[in-house]
Amino acid sequence: MGEPDRKLVDAHYLAGYRGADEFVTSGMVLAFGSGPAVAHCMERVSERVESGELTGITVVSVCRSGEGHRRGLGLPLAPLDVAAVDVMYDTASCVDAGMNAVIGQGEAVLKRQLVRSRSKMLVVLTDFSRNVPVGRGDFPIYVAVARQAPLRVLQSMLSEQAVAEQAQLKKTPGGSLQITEDGFCLAEVIIPRDVPDLRQWCKRVLEIPGVMGHGLCCAAEAVIIGHSRGTNLLLQK
Repeated sequence: MGEPDRKLVDAHYLAGYRGADEFVTSGMVLAFGSGPAVAHCMERVSERVESGELTGITVVSVCRSGEGHRRGLGLPLAPLDVAAVDVMYDTASCVDAGMNAVIGQGEAVLKRQLVRSRSKMLVVLTDFSRNVPVGRGDFPIYVAVARQAPLRVLQSMLSEQAVAEQAQLKKTPGGSLQITEDGFCLAEVIIPRDVPDLRQWCKRVLEIPGVMGHGLCCAAEAVIIGHSRGTNLLLQK
């Protein structure tokens, strides 16, 4: 395995730390997804708690990797069914100029949707290499599909011209179907280039029988894009 790209390492660090410093105040319920920038954000929150700068912080873990990191830092756990989350932090495999993002890596699609629906604010932490159009080329949208007849679900998506230009089931390195933490198969979907409204796409894909959820989030409240020497903060107007 080669050495990590230093510019990306710095970008993740800077994005995570700015996310923690920009939006977190005492008494908040925070949710954390996965990814290196999110891990740095959690570490920075922990530093501020240990210093006494922050008090009354509790954390919702969106996926297993995030939960392991939370336990290691000793941050207090909030229940998954908490009524409201003040800020949800997550990574993005891609995020576009409209602040639409494919959050996570498909590992906990439904749990992310649940926590997002209860969050007052979603802050996407990413790096300069991921600032690209969503659902295009090498940056698909993750879709959770039922484990019963997943190929039939893919065919249904492909038959809808406004839903999928390409779709395939994601597999593990060993060749078996990848199963999400929610217990579903995971599909990678490339959407047609002429889709005019991503919100309508979100609604339509969920109407297809066997589709359980997806990783596309339209219009995050904030996006922090890390670079090797700084960050860009985008906010919804």
